[in-house]
Amino acid sequence: MGVVLAPDLDLFSDEVLLDPYPAYQVLRDLGVVETRRYGVWIVSRDAHVREVLKDWHTYSSAWGTAIDPGVNGLRATNIISTDPPAHDELRDVLAPQMSARSVRELQGRIDQVAADLVDGLLETGGGDVVARLAQPLPLRIVGDLVGFAEEGREGLLEWVDASFNTFGPMNQRTRESIPKLESIWEYLDTMATRERLAPGGLGAAIHDAKDQGRISADQCRSLLFAYATAGIDTTVNAISSAVWLLARFPDQWSMLRSDPSLVSGAANEVLRVESPIQSFTRLARVTGRLGDTIVPRGSRVLVLFGSANRDERKWQDPARFDVGRAAADHVAFGYGVHSCAGQFLAKAELQGVLRALVERVSTIRLVSAERKLHNVLRGFRHLDVVLG
Repeated sequence: MGVVLAPDLDLFSDEVLLDPYPAYQVLRDLGVVETRRYGVWIVSRDAHVREVLKDWHTYSSAWGTAIDPGVNGLRATNIISTDPPAHDELRDVLAPQMSARSVRELQGRIDQVAADLVDGLLETGGGDVVARLAQPLPLRIVGDLVGFAEEGREGLLEWVDASFNTFGPMNQRTRESIPKLESIWEYLDTMATRERLAPGGLGAAIHDAKDQGRISADQCRSLLFAYATAGIDTTVNAISSAVWLLARFPDQWSMLRSDPSLVSGAANEVLRVESPIQSFTRLARVTGRLGDTIVPRGSRVLVLFGSANRDERKWQDPARFDVGRAAADHVAFGYGVHSCAGQFLAKAELQGVLRALVERVSTIRLVSAERKLHNVLRGFRHLDVVLG
């Protein structure tokens, strides 16, 4: 029935969150394991993670994707807390606008914003990458795409961060984050009305779907929440991780500068090595089997994307950051029906930053880095660099 882990292995302790990879290695060596600390089964190998994510009949999102049942109850109508066919109906609302083709049409705008922000950093010789590049780029791109007024957007950064924190266990981070969720609902109820949103944006398209009877008023609200949150903080963390990795590995930075055609592959390698979202959960609504392990019906299953992307069964020398690696087959954006709807936009933003750096910057020197302690997201609170 699985292995019961020693009670001192806490994936959500400060120590493990700062450096989760040794713990992930232990988990992968054990296989599918059960832990009574949080009442979950942990899936850490690439093959097992893919099996859970593709088999929504067995491992369901309809009972939420957080660890805590109370938090899952708050997300009853959210797109990530549904299974097909309801999930597909919600996703289809914005499928045309979030397609690879539609995002390609935005690439010029994304590249220009990235270039302007990198130029701003160069003017001062560097600075905090999080505050001056990683945060403002997706806030501007996603804010414009949804159609939010510029006033008040900055609050989304804190609210989005809090939203993702609640997917962890009911620890101090989750308890402190839950009250902040009210702020984003208040913002959406005020700023995401038909009258306040810019015409032609994603927000307007969601309201159109409600007016056409394709979705309910509650689903309209939850879709606005989903696309306002999921498209920001994950990209913030991916961008800051990219700069951190390139500063730490100057040989890879030199390789990328000498061959800018590697930008797309380098973006995938960043997402593989430092997955912005480390975990979500599913509920086994029937008894399942993963390898030799039986997962009982009713079990909450914790899926570790960050571990799967460093699984030595899948990747050669997985801890090594290699911009020349063919890393597109990572699971940083999930897998199966719940693969991230905004992944093309996120990749476009990350690639835009990498191109701007390659075209303008010769050297990246790390001055200081402060990790963000977060239940689900992996990134930085501050990342100071000197740019040449």
